Amino acid sequence: MDWSNILAWYFSLFFVTIPATYIIITELLDLIFNSSRINQLLKHSDSIDISPLEREFTIQKDKQLHLSKSDLKELERQINYVRMTERISANKWSDKVTPEEKERVTAAKKISDIFKIK
Repeated sequence: MDWSNILAWYFSLFFVTIPATYIIITELLDLIFNSSRINQLLKHSDSIDISPLEREFTIQKDKQLHLSKSDLKELERQINYVRMTERISANKWSDKVTPEEKERVTAAKKISDIFKIK
């Protein structure tokens, strides 16, 4: 096989070979120019103490497993409040919000202020 034959095959399969070549070249350039940063990150990642993060993860996981029904209802109220305010802010430019909906939003805000989760 000579070079003209190889180039003919390369350009006849351009939809596979050219993107593959582009990806290979960009990855190689990325490795060449960022090798010092990669080495620094590897040095720091080897010396990280993850035990406090693991402890925090287990504490948060236990909290999630033992949520009470009132906490879940409060979260639902807060989510509904956020959704209503987002919907109102999306409609604000044309003032399409009805007074009933404004009352519902303010009532939900007052309720969520009373039952805040700490």
